[in-house]
This record gives sequence, C-alpha cells and structure tokens, in this order.
Amino acid sequence: MSDHQDRMMEKVTRGLASTYVQLVAICAALPLPIALPMEATVSSVEVAPAVRRAVDLIADQPVSGEQQAEMAMALTMWLAALDLHRVNVSEYEETRTIATLAILVSAVGAIHDVKAWQGDGS
Repeated sequence: MSDHQDRMMEKVTRGLASTYVQLVAICAALPLPIALPMEATVSSVEVAPAVRRAVDLIADQPVSGEQQAEMAMALTMWLAALDLHRVNVSEYEETRTIATLAILVSAVGAIHDVKAWQGDGS
C-alpha cells in the first residue's frame, strides 16, 4: 500500500475504534443497560455479533420509538462501516474508504443524538 492508503486505512481503524467506545458508553447508559465487550483483547470478530445482538435488544428499551431508532442507527451504521472496512482491507478502493468514513459520521451523529436524550450533550 502507498503511504496515503496506509494513512487512510489507519484513519478508518481509529474511527471504528473511537466510535465503538462511544457505543459502549451509550449502551451502558440505557434504562436497561446493554454491555458490549470492552477488553483490550477483543477483536472485531467478537465485537460484531455483540453489536448485532444490541440492535435486537433496542426494541426492549423503555424509550420512545425515535430514541430506539437513533440507537439502532448508531449501532447499524457502525456495523456497516466495519463490514465495508473488512472488504477494503482485502481490496483497497479510495471511494470505499471515503464511504466508510461517511458511514462513521452518520453513526457518530446518531450517538450524539442519543447522548442528548440521555442527558449528556457532550
């Protein structure tokens, strides 16, 4: 890979990791907390099924439908970014990298909306 490709892939990797940390926090702050794995040794292979399970559990949360939708969007956008990144690792395309970053922006936007109704507007 070129230096540019390496930098872009690192940017995506950091974005996935930082967005996941935020997902862990908002899931833990739900009325019925959902625990996502956070150990340093956890891989995306282990994390993705937990995030998919969290999407299923959102419907059981005693919050409004809009809040459930924001949570589901945050989680599913992260999963979509992870899936696209996995493809990009094996067959790099600049447009795929840009799309992955755009998906992460959507996930972070939904996370910020969730934080607002959870009372943490930061």
